Amino acid sequence: MTSIGLALLILGARPYPVWQQVYDWGNTDRAYGSVLTHADSLIVSGESNSQGDFDCVLLNLSLKGDTLWTIFYDDNHGNESGRDVDVDSAGNIYVACACDWEDWPSGCYGNILKYSPSCQLIWTRGSYSNLSERVMVGNENQIFLGVRYRSAGGVGARMVAYDTLGHELWRRFFQLPGDIRPTGLALSSNNSIWMSALYPCAWNGWESDGTPTFYVTYEENSARGQAIGIDQGDNVFVAGDLSIGSQRDFMLLKYLLDRTQVWPGPKTFDLGHNEYCSDIALDSIVDCYLAGWQERGEEEDVALVKTDSAGNMLWAWVDTLEGRQEIEGIEVDEEGYIYLAGSHHNGENWDMLVMKVCQPLTISGRVTDSTGTPMEAIPVSLTGDTTVEVLTDTGGYYSIEVYNGGSYALSPNLPNWSFDPASYTYSPLAHREFDQDFANGRWTGISEQPTPLSPTLDVSYSSIRFALSSDSPVKVTIYDTAGREVAVLAVWNCAAGSYYLSLPNLESGVYFVRLQTNSLTISKKVIVWH
Repeated sequence: MTSIGLALLILGARPYPVWQQVYDWGNTDRAYGSVLTHADSLIVSGESNSQGDFDCVLLNLSLKGDTLWTIFYDDNHGNESGRDVDVDSAGNIYVACACDWEDWPSGCYGNILKYSPSCQLIWTRGSYSNLSERVMVGNENQIFLGVRYRSAGGVGARMVAYDTLGHELWRRFFQLPGDIRPTGLALSSNNSIWMSALYPCAWNGWESDGTPTFYVTYEENSARGQAIGIDQGDNVFVAGDLSIGSQRDFMLLKYLLDRTQVWPGPKTFDLGHNEYCSDIALDSIVDCYLAGWQERGEEEDVALVKTDSAGNMLWAWVDTLEGRQEIEGIEVDEEGYIYLAGSHHNGENWDMLVMKVCQPLTISGRVTDSTGTPMEAIPVSLTGDTTVEVLTDTGGYYSIEVYNGGSYALSPNLPNWSFDPASYTYSPLAHREFDQDFANGRWTGISEQPTPLSPTLDVSYSSIRFALSSDSPVKVTIYDTAGREVAVLAVWNCAAGSYYLSLPNLESGVYFVRLQTNSLTISKKVIVWH
């Protein structure tokens, strides 16, 4: 990413903190993991040595930033650190707890802790000469724990599966020369568990019964794998950082679950100095959020990059606070708010840092008359928490940038025109919105069905998603406004599930994406402009 592109992004709207909480229990306090709960709260895991040795810390905050409860876990033997945390559908909490990590590799051991929703410790499990790193709740009453261990070739990874009662179901090993510690876990649609590994950058997986699948490495530019995310269509995103010249930059890789690398190489993001990525989050439209920090001399600052599913950077943010900040965990809620967990150095020691961040979002569309002719210089207003009015360009297009959350109503201002409905309300605005078009006095491109038809088709300017409720032959085709076939993207026999396709490079204009199945044909409009 060029410095010119970054400058343009910074001049536009950028994220800003809604609230920020710093926790100082007297000495070194750090956060490493986070998870949003079903009870609209955020749980953060970390460590504190306020009592002498390090203890594992769990912190529960409301989404308004209020502290709901705090738990310290001490097994009375040495140091404990909460490296990661997850919750199940009943609200039970699972913690990857590394114990006596300073004695690595011989005297340490890796624990998994289970707490009830009322903060009662239910059970602990663990094994010696391992360090717990990551935990994830599966879809079949399984809990997956990723641990690291010392191997002959360096640092290896071990995956352990438990049931909800703490019985071990299976354990498997993964080893390559280097530091293959687990850095992230993700589930695919068939409940297979996938793990990212540090160095060389790698990802691998096991089926739910422990059967190994395969592994993939990316070994260019000293790349490090720091996190993994898998979307509803089983596209795999691996986030980390790599060396470009003398600097480290954020990177993002994309694969299919058959090991196909979607992009010819990683997407890289240079924010001006050394950037270290630590985590990734995906939202419901598969935008990717990469979190970490930027190193500038002795300063370290919060660093975030947001991309679409094609790896195009939507915005970047470096929060230049005084001192040092290292972000380790990121979550994104259904309203588009971003939650960051990490640490802040106050000049003497580290304090736990938790932030809620608001992000800029875009609404774009087009105004045309009854013949399809674009209407230029038409005022389009957005009212609500923010009031914005823009004029359509020569192609009838408009684009409005606001912040997520809140309620907004979008409406054109055309004398002697009657729109049906007169406006469209977003409550709340959570994600980017495209094709919010006014054509011949009516809205188009907006799905107002309370229950979507099956199959379903969703199209953005860069990607296509379709979902099937049953097995069916599928054909996906693109046509221009004259009805000419532009491209055939897929002719497949598909099982029930969700599928994603990248929109090919098209000239600026209006196109229609057609999905044909054995029961239904659906067409959606897409507007492309460069």
